Amino acid sequence: MLNVAITGGAGFIGISALDSFLRSGFRVAILDTARRLSRAGRHLCGATAIRSDNLSIHEIARHLDGVDVLVHLAWSSQPANSMSEMAEDANRNIVGSIELFGQAALHGVPKIVFASSGGTVYGNTHSVPISEGRLLNPVSAYGVSKAAVERYLQLICFHHNLAGVSLRIGNPYGPYQLMGTGLPIGVIARFIRCIRNGEPLTIYGDGKVVRDYIWIDDTVNALVAAVSSEIPSGEYNIGSGVGYSVNAIADLLEAHLGQIPHRAYISHRSFDAEKIVLDITKFKIASGWRPLVDIPEGISLMCKGIESGL
Repeated sequence: MLNVAITGGAGFIGISALDSFLRSGFRVAILDTARRLSRAGRHLCGATAIRSDNLSIHEIARHLDGVDVLVHLAWSSQPANSMSEMAEDANRNIVGSIELFGQAALHGVPKIVFASSGGTVYGNTHSVPISEGRLLNPVSAYGVSKAAVERYLQLICFHHNLAGVSLRIGNPYGPYQLMGTGLPIGVIARFIRCIRNGEPLTIYGDGKVVRDYIWIDDTVNALVAAVSSEIPSGEYNIGSGVGYSVNAIADLLEAHLGQIPHRAYISHRSFDAEKIVLDITKFKIASGWRPLVDIPEGISLMCKGIESGL
């Protein structure tokens, strides 16, 4: 039975993954702030909830003894606000992650799994799909911080003989984002809420920005595989392997919901990479994982959640 500690585990991915972790026989400790733990409430049933306001390294460190795998999901920024608060983003996320990994090494944690960002670490590229060997050229401070933490993880793991896996996750989406306790982070959840509330869809630029959207259950299965499998240390893309533009997402939602909201096109954001589609071959070969739900099916599942009163 694996003892798993998850920083930031009271968020979208952590809560979505908890049932799968428990069904796999893991003992799970969720380390997060009091506000997020309270918001998650009953969704944390079966896990040990540990309050760590501001994710203080001193508070976290004493809970790392006996941990088999540390899953690092905690992150304090998003691409947009990382640009206006670069120093704060670097201090809280890069420095905080380095301190966390160092403490994990000192407490004998043999494996660390880090949730990186397949949507931001690569930046603008000339061709897709993008493999892990592609040069990193992030265009947001968020992406720079994620890429930096990947490198520090490998450095610390090399010197302490630990296993370190960075999952470059695309754009995950799922039902929890639509619940009262969830946050509409990500274009799919945001658009659904706008359509449901009769509001226009705000679209940056011309709507042709392409992303690799991945259903949350597929994301969770990849996370479970990374925790439980003896895959080599390194970086792995986690996505659907298929890209959709923002306009195409809006089209699919309109078709499923039977409503055609106004689309408000505003200025392009310089920190949005133009086209991201992930080559997921490396992780598929290493773990046997593969995504099962494509975008049309996933959006249908999201929309059915609305109809059922989610």
